Amino acid sequence: MHEPTAAADRDNTTTKKVPSIGVVCGTYKRLQYLRSQIAAIQSQTIKPSELHVFHDGSDPFRGSLPRNVIVAACAQNLGVWTRFFYAASLRTEYICIFDDDTIPGPQWFENALETHKQTGGLVGTAGIRFLGSYHRRVYCGWMNPSEQPTAVDIIGHSWFLRREWLAEYVRERQPPVIGFPMTCGEDFHLSFTLQKYLNLPSYVARHPKSLREQWGSLHGKIGWDATALWRRNGESAKRKVVFDYYRRQGWRLLSDAKREKHISTLIGNPPEAMYDIGVGDHSEWRVLGQQYPDMAIFGCEPNPSCFQDLSARFSGTLLNVAISQETGRRTMYCPADQRMRSTLNGPIDGYDDSFKAEAITLDEFDIRCGQPDRVLLWVDIEGAELDALMSGENLLASGRVRWINLEVREDVPHAAWCRYREVNQYLYERGFSKVAEYNRCRNPEAIYGSNSDSFHWDVLYKLDGSE
Repeated sequence: MHEPTAAADRDNTTTKKVPSIGVVCGTYKRLQYLRSQIAAIQSQTIKPSELHVFHDGSDPFRGSLPRNVIVAACAQNLGVWTRFFYAASLRTEYICIFDDDTIPGPQWFENALETHKQTGGLVGTAGIRFLGSYHRRVYCGWMNPSEQPTAVDIIGHSWFLRREWLAEYVRERQPPVIGFPMTCGEDFHLSFTLQKYLNLPSYVARHPKSLREQWGSLHGKIGWDATALWRRNGESAKRKVVFDYYRRQGWRLLSDAKREKHISTLIGNPPEAMYDIGVGDHSEWRVLGQQYPDMAIFGCEPNPSCFQDLSARFSGTLLNVAISQETGRRTMYCPADQRMRSTLNGPIDGYDDSFKAEAITLDEFDIRCGQPDRVLLWVDIEGAELDALMSGENLLASGRVRWINLEVREDVPHAAWCRYREVNQYLYERGFSKVAEYNRCRNPEAIYGSNSDSFHWDVLYKLDGSE
């Protein structure tokens, strides 16, 4: 018998691949912390493969840095967004972007990488969970240490992600509600685009009180100095405008999923199928699909660009059609920056874009889906909810639709848009009773023209006598 050779031993040993991490440090007026930041990054237990300084401002960059640090300087302040576009040009597997007030502990990359592998999403050192609105929030990360990763809506101070994900950040247009220079919104934009195109969550990594070496920011309060953007007059109001903008685009908060899980408790017995009429950029189908893993999901989305984006990630059968009593090729209207809010009942003030779509009845949609039993019908189609219901007379009369969830409103921007009382009367006459009203909110001011101060909300109905 031959003894194994040293070479054979090496061949049988699994070599652990060290991931390549590219770093971009943003600077503006806090150059006094740059050397400490770079030293902390170069002292990581996982060494960065590339280290870039993106200096954004009118003050010229002065001083020497280690030879392996690449400095890119702008002649004027382009705002907080540009460093993310710059980071997309790096060649590494992962990217980590730092604010200029963020000095990490030596195990930060190790912690961020482990969190990414555990959660599959974007990772940061600070984050916010919004409790249904901009002003109600919970802060997570170094300012609120935790032994476990924490799901959040947006991330700040340090962003760790796969490099190719930045393609989605670049793909989505920048919000027109922000002036130049763009001093906020990059954090909203990144979490929104990763959720929208890749269905990826945002997480703050664990920040144990007893292991500050793993923290992504050791001296977070240096960001509270007079240079801080959030201290500027009007900056908080601007962030609120950005928050509202992305909510109009269909950005889902963690609190939304919690609310939809509550709806599942009202539904009770699992539906056999869900008909999501007007999917848009919403994700109730995903949340309820997780609640009811055996439920078949069927959806329709008439907007071609929305349909294309959804096709790769929709967990069911998706049709590129609108639902209406009047069938055939129809013109649909939508705001230029809110493509998911398309309507057959237009045009109205603010709905300046249009496209052609095939319209079929709800009864025809039901036939194409195979006419399953125990259907949950979910309808949100910008004022055409009653029209859609009336196109499904056979389906509603069959008794197979056990629950109906609708977005409703009383103040409408167009005479053809249905009102809550009309929908309620129609369903009452067909044996449906109201179970719950929820999610009451004011229409965003950029929508519905002069009716922007009106409210809309969701209503859940149940077929009388059904289980």
